[in-house]
Amino acid sequence: MKTFSFRLFALVFLGLMSVSCKHEAQAGSGAERAEIRDTGAAALNEAPAVSLEELAETERAGTWLSGMGLLESSIREAGGDFGGALIAAYRELAVAYSRGLIVEDALAEGLRNVLENPEFRREGREDALKAAEGIMEFRRGNWHAAAERLKPFAAAEDPDSFVHWLLLVCEIEGGLNGEGRRAVYSSLRSRHGFFPEYWRRGMDYFSSSVSIAASYAENCINLAPDGPFASDCRYFLAVQAGLSENDGEALKTKAEMETLIRAAIAGGNPLLLADLFPLIALQDNSYTFTALALLDEAASRPLFRDWFSSEADRAQGRLADRLKFLCRDQGRL
Repeated sequence: MKTFSFRLFALVFLGLMSVSCKHEAQAGSGAERAEIRDTGAAALNEAPAVSLEELAETERAGTWLSGMGLLESSIREAGGDFGGALIAAYRELAVAYSRGLIVEDALAEGLRNVLENPEFRREGREDALKAAEGIMEFRRGNWHAAAERLKPFAAAEDPDSFVHWLLLVCEIEGGLNGEGRRAVYSSLRSRHGFFPEYWRRGMDYFSSSVSIAASYAENCINLAPDGPFASDCRYFLAVQAGLSENDGEALKTKAEMETLIRAAIAGGNPLLLADLFPLIALQDNSYTFTALALLDEAASRPLFRDWFSSEADRAQGRLADRLKFLCRDQGRL
């Protein structure tokens, strides 16, 4: 069984380790951060040999597992493709960030670790520096500079590869947002559909079509409800639904509603549904109507009807009216 070293990726990954993880802040310890580190290092150091083509096909089938970018990076490094290894390493961190698993500073610090390390100034490894510079320009929004540095790494890659996505973003953000570019962007979803940032950027790129932009926004939220891009998407959906941007904080997608209601019913715990109260208290809009329709199913159960009734007695205004509507067949209201 062939295994790979992770020298290059480690330099980038150290950026993740050297800043506070959101998990650590929430838990009050470094346990989750250590788990991320240990799982990636231990599991992937024993990974069987796979090809880049096999990894690409796995992604096109809609699967992304934590560490796949690390594995791709190690394969590329073993073959002497240091620039491609850096880009794959960055992708691992970009996915983790967009899902809310690491803080943004980890991305920049990891890239700086490579730029400042003399190991990558040795002959034959300069491509890692060039790739890191291109990614840094990308993150700064210097689209022309980023494209110039990243283009050489796209020549031998599949049209739906990550580096081609980076270059397409550079083109669109640089002003080339015609119908043809958007069509290409849409065609990449099968390989990048697990990536919240793909959907967040698509929300902007397809803003001329409210229904398409809304679907991109909802996909972004569904992938990472607490991720760094979710709030922008909720605000967008709120405005498109005829609400104020501030109402976006209460907005939930249908998938989120269904997940919450299923959990409440399965666990016999109506208290979980209180998370939907800010949504059903909003003025009339499609998301509130969807929530009420889904909650009506829960209200058919005595435990939930009783709880809705007791909450209606304590509520005021529109929320009270909506809760009374949910238990309208109960007879006590």
